[in-house]
Amino acid sequence: MKVTSADGAASYLEAEIEHDPLAGQGTGLIWAGKGSTSYASGSNAWVQVPAGTLTDGMLIRWRVRGVTTAGVLGVWSDWQSAKVDVTKPSATALGLTPATQGAGGWIVSSLTPWVYAKVTDPNSRSSFLSVEVEHDPAAVSQGSGLIFTGTGTQSYNSGSNAWIQIPSAKLQDGWLVRWRVQAKTASGVASPWTDWQMAKIDLNKPSVEGLGMDPAVRGTASWTAATLTPWLYAKVTDHENRPMYLGVEVEHDPAVAEQGTGQIYAGTSTTSYATGTNAWIMVPADKLKDGWLFRWRVRAITTSGMSGPWSAWQSAKVSALPFETFSPANNSQVGTLTPVLSANARPLNEAPRCVRENAPDRVLNTHQSREGL
Repeated sequence: MKVTSADGAASYLEAEIEHDPLAGQGTGLIWAGKGSTSYASGSNAWVQVPAGTLTDGMLIRWRVRGVTTAGVLGVWSDWQSAKVDVTKPSATALGLTPATQGAGGWIVSSLTPWVYAKVTDPNSRSSFLSVEVEHDPAAVSQGSGLIFTGTGTQSYNSGSNAWIQIPSAKLQDGWLVRWRVQAKTASGVASPWTDWQMAKIDLNKPSVEGLGMDPAVRGTASWTAATLTPWLYAKVTDHENRPMYLGVEVEHDPAVAEQGTGQIYAGTSTTSYATGTNAWIMVPADKLKDGWLFRWRVRAITTSGMSGPWSAWQSAKVSALPFETFSPANNSQVGTLTPVLSANARPLNEAPRCVRENAPDRVLNTHQSREGL
């Protein structure tokens, strides 16, 4: 759950779990608790349900809220429904490639895209990935019903991405489709199908994927920029192999209006990049400030002026000098009117960072497998 504080304070995540009122399995609260680790404003916060709290087959509902380190309570989220099932695998973090994931769905730049999802099994069994592709029910003029269903021929270890490719002669340029996936063990135990994902096949427009920032630390749902002038990048792909620029938009995080609102920067790289490579653009000086929460998105633009769709917004925070420890310690008492103040900053080379593939200042000869995408 992403936690955001108006004053930028770090927060814990607090959770409540109850029996599903409609399940007839029991009533009332099952567990309530708060995480022991605080998380920076604008990042995902976590809390783990203790062992022995839930049992297989339970139908539950749960909700969360943020609690700042000073004890200020956030608003509870809406209740979320769930079922505990430790016998089946799961499929999460699904996607398409080559494609751009935007706010309204996926824009696919191939007639034979790869479908992927992270497969996880409670018994560590390997899994295949199954997919169903249908005509968009709202686009009745193009067709209706099933377009393709299949299961990959290769199994993948629990916790890794599983893949399956849509065969040729199944999709057509301009089609609106929907798709979903499920994980399936070698013994045939299948996960529930995911929710339907919407997509459009558009071979005329370039796409972006694999978005990133450098130098920066990547969290589960946001980035922490370690400079006021970070590089933004994405893998650009074009069906016609046209070279591309990278366009970017940077805005204030709408959740912290007191910091500012609206656009911070918009621009296009001056260097073009070949299809299948990472394209780069740097946020100029005097645009970002330390401590700011912001969001950003990118798109590919061919040198002939054809613009691809915008990616979904990415969340980020500026922490140009990420301090780890302070002296004197927070809320401590000192016995002098002239204390010595010090802070220990984490060197950037000690932080987890992305590899700069085809970066502007150097080119690395790297190979990335599909599981690393």
